[in-house]
Amino acid sequence: MKKIAFIISILSLLMVSCEKDATASDFLDGNQIEKLKIISRGIKDPVTGELTDPITGGIINPTTGVITDPATGLEIDPVTGVVIDPSGGGTPSPDKIFAEAGDFIGLIDDEEFIVRSFSATLDGALLTINLIDIGGNSIIMSVNNPMTQPFAVGAAQDFVGNINKAGAIFSTGFSSSATGFLQLIYDGNTVSGSFTFKAFTETGSESSEITGGNFDNIQVVEL
Repeated sequence: MKKIAFIISILSLLMVSCEKDATASDFLDGNQIEKLKIISRGIKDPVTGELTDPITGGIINPTTGVITDPATGLEIDPVTGVVIDPSGGGTPSPDKIFAEAGDFIGLIDDEEFIVRSFSATLDGALLTINLIDIGGNSIIMSVNNPMTQPFAVGAAQDFVGNINKAGAIFSTGFSSSATGFLQLIYDGNTVSGSFTFKAFTETGSESSEITGGNFDNIQVVEL
C-alpha cells in the first residue's frame, strides 16, 4: 500500500504539471525521479509484503528507494547489485584489492593471509575459487550459478566457504552456526569479490574465521 500511495501522489503531481505546461522536474529533482523508478520496478512478495528488485535481487525500501542485500542488510548498487562500502569509499578499484601473488587479502583468525597462488574454475554451474597463502593455508569458496550478486551462508543464493589451516579443515557446511557472505562480481571471464565467513570443524568443536577478504580479476577456467 505504501508503494501504491507513493506512486499515486507522484502521478497527481505529474497531472498538475501537465495542466500548467510544466514538467516532472518542476516538482522532483533527479534523485527523487531515480528513487521513483526503483520503487516502481519492485515486485511485492505475497508472503512477506516486501518489494523485491528483479534486477539485483535485493529488497527495496518503499519509502526511500534504497535497495539492501536480504542476507546482510547492506545497501547495494541498484544497477550492479554490488555492496556499497558503508564508509563511503565505494567499490575499491582493482589495483587496491588483489591482483597478484604476494598481496594481502584478509585475516584468518586475526593472522594475515598473504596469497601465494590462486585459481577460479567453472565446472558446469559450479564456480570454485581457490586461494593459497605463503604458509600453505588455503581458502576455497564455491557457488552455484555464479553471477554478480551477494551470496550468503544458508540463504537461497548460498555459498560454501572452506579453510584449511595447518591441516585442520573448517567448513561453513559442517555447522548450522556458520555465518558469512560473498559479494561476487562475475563477467563471464574473470571473477572478483569480497567476503567474510566463520567456519567450523566437522565435529563443531572448533571454528576459524576469515575477515576482510578481497580478491580481484582472477581468470575463470572452464573444466
